[in-house]
Amino acid sequence: MKRHAVICTATLSLRGGLMAKMTLFLLGFLALTLTIGMLATIPPG
Repeated sequence: MKRHAVICTATLSLRGGLMAKMTLFLLGFLALTLTIGMLATIPPG
């Protein structure tokens, strides 16, 4: 399963290059923002 994902990622990076990297960066940034937002809604203590 993991090997298949790696192959797909490699194919995407070879084909897309900068586009794939930008997509991954944006997805990671979105996940980070959502995580921070969820943590911020939890009352301290």
